[in-house]
This record gives sequence, structure tokens and C-alpha cells, in this order.
Amino acid sequence: MPTFDGGHCFLTTLIPIDSRNVVDQNGLHSSHVQLVRDRLSVMPTAHQSPTTNTVPCNSPFARCTKTHFARLVVLDDVIFNGRMPEDALAVAIRREDPTVPKPVDALPTPYLFFTADFDAPNGTEAELREWLEGVWTKMRDDLDPVFVHCFQYAQKVKDAKTFADYMIAHRLETTMPFNDYWPVNTAPPLPTLSVFWTAVAAVAAGVVVGWGLSWLLGLAGLMADGGFWRVLEIALLSLIGLCAALYTAYAMVMRAGLKPFPVAPNSDLPSVLKGLHLQRGLIALVPQLQGQTDRAVFDEVGRFLDAMQVGNLQAPTQAPGTIGK
Repeated sequence: MPTFDGGHCFLTTLIPIDSRNVVDQNGLHSSHVQLVRDRLSVMPTAHQSPTTNTVPCNSPFARCTKTHFARLVVLDDVIFNGRMPEDALAVAIRREDPTVPKPVDALPTPYLFFTADFDAPNGTEAELREWLEGVWTKMRDDLDPVFVHCFQYAQKVKDAKTFADYMIAHRLETTMPFNDYWPVNTAPPLPTLSVFWTAVAAVAAGVVVGWGLSWLLGLAGLMADGGFWRVLEIALLSLIGLCAALYTAYAMVMRAGLKPFPVAPNSDLPSVLKGLHLQRGLIALVPQLQGQTDRAVFDEVGRFLDAMQVGNLQAPTQAPGTIGK
């Protein structure tokens, strides 16, 4: 799956943290990775419960009305999953000592792992760059104390454009995005791939490759005159043609699989926030309608929908960065 999918961009970045020792402002020796942790620990999080709604500070990412999720994590090293399983008989035959440790993957330095999911209806790099520049403009004071401890950030990032350049340079391909906005009873239109035309393309590729090689060999005077070598030559050309056909079919399937899902209806952040606001209002309303007449229910629901202004995504609605009311 691609980084852009279903009208969203799933950004994944892995940025090396400076591994040199530093001197803290209080004169105490520390490290860049520890200072990154300190800064992240005091960065405000979203209002995740009714109790936290009274806290004046909110996540800085709530200032961007396109951001669905964002996360910053310090990645010290990869997890050791244990020794790779091996056949005991094969180890004995090779006369290997099973007590000798094998090489273990390790990161050369701690990394700052940053991931975000935000609206990108057109699925273009321009939308990614626009979002990154908006992030730097709206929350630079919150991000600079964290990113300044990353490798070459202070030297390379001077404005919104260079911040976008820096983040894109450390971007990884997101191969498994999570996009759960399609309605349960409405399956997204999946990319179509005709079996007939795939087979036609595969056969055509096999014939062209096999015939083309045969023509080149004949042009070079390398074709066998007959007998065993001629049979062997035809078999090899047929095998090469078959491989070309299989590769063509495989490439067509993979290309179809890389196509992003189309934009789900009402999956942008303002629509999602409006939907959550309506949902919470209905949850509170339904118990009040129990036992009432059909007419009373009809009138009450009508008043509820009028008050909610269903077609207005701006107000009343749920505020960004707020999970509970």
C-alpha cells in the first residue's frame, strides 16, 4: 500500500538524534536523546477525557485542521527477537558451534520516530509539503526544542520550506497505512484487474521475448541447424518466454495493488469531527426518547437535527484535539 491512500497521507519519518554529549543549560552533562525525552514529556497531549477538557493546553497538532493523528517516539534500538531457528542436523553437518552468537541488528544511533495521518485528498507531494510547512508555521515553538537535538536540524532548517525539505529527506515509505473511514456497509471500490487482459499481456510478452531472442540468434548466425541442440535451443527460448509472461502478469498484479483507495465519503477531519459531535448528541438523546410516541420522537429528532446544523461543518462541532466532551 502507498503512503497516500484513501484521501490521506500517512507520513512516516525516522530522524537520527545527535549522539554527542552536550552540556545542559544548568551546567549538568546530559545527552541529546535525554533532552528529546525531556521535551516530549512536557509537550501537551490532546484532551483525551472529559476531565482533561478543563486543561488550558492542548496538543499543538490540534492547531492544524487536517491532522487526524500524530505521534513522536524516541527509538533507541530495534528489539532483539531471539536467535533465528535453524535445523539442528544442518548445524551439526556444517560443524558450527551453536553457542557462538550470530550478528544482531542494531541501530547506529537513537532515532526520533515521527508519524502522522492527515488529509490529502489529491494524494500529491504538494499536499505533503503544504502540511509540513503549515506544521512548522503553526507549532514551531513546540517542535524546535525537540528537533534541534536531531542530526543537522539546526544547520538545515531555517524556515517552513527547509523544514519540509528536512522531513521529506528522512521520510520512509508507509507500506501498511490504517484507514478505517469507509462505512461498514459500503465496500471501497477496489482496483480492478481483468484476468483476460492480464493473460493476453502475459502471452504477448512471452511471445515477443521468445521470438525476439530467436530472431537475434538467427541474425547473429547462432541458431542450431537441427538435432538435439535445436531442441535444446527451442526449450530454452520457450522457458525464457514463459518467465517473461509470468513476470508480466506479476508486474500487472503488483501495479494494481499499489493503487490507493479512493477518498472515503466524509473522511476529512472537519467531517469526522462533525460526525463525532452528532454521535455523542444522539447517544445522549436516545434514552430520553424511550417510551414516547412516534410523533414525539419525530418532533424531538427534528429539533435535534436543526440544532446540530448537520450541513454546517464549522459549528456546532467537536473541537480538534478533543476525544471526549
